[in-house]
Amino acid sequence: MPVIHLSDIVDISDLQKLQDAFSKANRVASTIVDVTGKNITTPSYHTKVCNLVRNTEKGLENCMVSGATLGQKAKVNQKTYHDTCKSVGFVDAAALIVIDGVHIASWLIGQNCIGDVDDNRIMVYADEIGADKQEMFDAFHEIDKITKSEFLEKLDFLSVMADQISQLAFQNKIKLQLIENLTSTQEELEDYKNKLEELVEKKTVQVKTLSGLLPICMHCKKIRDDDGYWNKLEGYIQSHSLAEFSHGICEPCLKKYYPEEDDDEQ
Repeated sequence: MPVIHLSDIVDISDLQKLQDAFSKANRVASTIVDVTGKNITTPSYHTKVCNLVRNTEKGLENCMVSGATLGQKAKVNQKTYHDTCKSVGFVDAAALIVIDGVHIASWLIGQNCIGDVDDNRIMVYADEIGADKQEMFDAFHEIDKITKSEFLEKLDFLSVMADQISQLAFQNKIKLQLIENLTSTQEELEDYKNKLEELVEKKTVQVKTLSGLLPICMHCKKIRDDDGYWNKLEGYIQSHSLAEFSHGICEPCLKKYYPEEDDDEQ
């Protein structure tokens, strides 16, 4: 089965607008990622802390692993899933985007529900990933924090939105398949039509037919053409068809015109 990419069947710019509006209205960071944790959309409403984390090689790697893991756990549970992230430790969640039973993307939210993360964890993690401790500390205290119960309410809303995107993507997939099949059929019909026209043209050049009333002399059997000239029968037929003549003599004519030859044969 060919790999399905969300960007092949859904307008990502429209998805980006929806994600931006969702994040702003709900005060949570969100990103749509593929099954490996790689961004499909540009992150929305990300906190300064997580931006600092993702600006380091180790931090970005941890964030991608966390996103992929959340998506896989949501897939196993067949529903939205939340857990502490594999990076700094904030509470994150994933809602599945599924097309025709295939998990192709995850919508992640988090960062503003800090869970058990405190000042000490921020300083220790800054050391682990090579980030500036003071910047991380100051950014942590600027976070617009929300409670766990608030976070879970937003997760319910996210689940409904992810289901709608999945349905839209599936419908788009079917539509694209129909368009592809129709285009292929039209191309085949056009090719058949062209070949048929070529065949008809070729046969038209090759074949000449005799039709209508042909004026023929009742005595010498010459045929009068459209210009009024009388032509020998075989000459007229040859010029108006693909027939060719070879001359012989029938038995009655042999007896009439060459009686001596007929006697010799007897």
